[in-house]
Amino acid sequence: MKLILTSFKKTNSVNPLSDDDHRIHEGLSYQATIPHFLNATSLSTDHGAILYWQPTDSISDKDLSDYIDYAHGKYRMNEEQALAILQICEYNISNSKLLMEQYRPDMGRWTSEEKFLFEQAYQYYGKVFSDFRKILPKKSTAELVDYYYSWKKTRLYNSLMDKHEKQCKFMPYDIEDDQITNTRDFNNRSESTSDDGTIEDQECSNCEITSTPMYSTPKGILCNECFIYWQKSSLMRPELYRNKSSLKKLKQPPKNMCLDLNSVKSNESIDPIEKLEDDIQDDIRHELSVIQLHNQSIEYLTNQSREELETMHTPFLEPNRNLNDAITSTWSTEEILLAIQAFGKYEKDFHSVSRIIGPTKSIHDIENFFVEYRERYQLDMVIDMNSKPIANMQDDTVLISR
Repeated sequence: MKLILTSFKKTNSVNPLSDDDHRIHEGLSYQATIPHFLNATSLSTDHGAILYWQPTDSISDKDLSDYIDYAHGKYRMNEEQALAILQICEYNISNSKLLMEQYRPDMGRWTSEEKFLFEQAYQYYGKVFSDFRKILPKKSTAELVDYYYSWKKTRLYNSLMDKHEKQCKFMPYDIEDDQITNTRDFNNRSESTSDDGTIEDQECSNCEITSTPMYSTPKGILCNECFIYWQKSSLMRPELYRNKSSLKKLKQPPKNMCLDLNSVKSNESIDPIEKLEDDIQDDIRHELSVIQLHNQSIEYLTNQSREELETMHTPFLEPNRNLNDAITSTWSTEEILLAIQAFGKYEKDFHSVSRIIGPTKSIHDIENFFVEYRERYQLDMVIDMNSKPIANMQDDTVLISR
């Protein structure tokens, strides 16, 4: 688009306010009116802004970073929120940490469906919050832990289902069985009362005691206390009543095994001190048997190692011998090792030692080697160690008289 710079002149051909007028207008009527300069005192300070943080030299950078990490890790605050609280508390870190609990940011919104799924996950996985994400994948582990601590405070009340479950534990039998056998049991009990005698002479069907007065009810003949409790709650008195769930939990003895009352009484009559002594003696017998087994194994291993030491034979190193080898006075490393082994076996028999080493060393060379290297290689100790016979080792055995 081409712009034409012209002076301000009104013409009848072109409307200056039309869209087709692509010109830069000049003149005072087309200039902006700039107000006079206003100094800082004339400006209004009531602008509604709040100072959240102002840097200060009273806190070091390390303390400030530790404070921000603490706020983010424990209360999940961002840096701006943590610094604002520190500004409010006048740069006092200890007071800021206390104030964080009141201004703790709200957790993510939990819908009713997510809360229900959280309770189900808690029933399935317990406190393994990492497995909760299988049911709540959108929640992080930190959010689950935070919600758990706020949620467990609301679990103090009991719902109607919990109350009903507690009542069912004290029921003598199931409601369906009660409805079916109610009339039948009542008729049987009424017949038994007529046969056995009066109601006053019979036992309470709940607590099994005989007292007066006795009352005939659909639950059977009840004493005064059980009857009053049944009238108020329509339940049997739970103090002396054993429900079905407890009966199912009772462990039965193994097959072909029965309990004898006489044996139970005899066990009760045993003196606890005597029983303790018998237990100690049984433990001692067991320890003795273990010690004997250890002694036998040690003796066997000792005899086996002694036989191996007696039959042990270290083969001598045989040097590469040539027919043209001449007698030399220098000793190689291989010849020194052969000489030490030969001294250990033949002691100071220099002729045998020279025969082991080979034709490169004479008997005179062997004698000079023994005198020269006697202290360096401790040849006397080598001879003494190999000349002594292997002593019979005495095993330390534990003898305990019974």
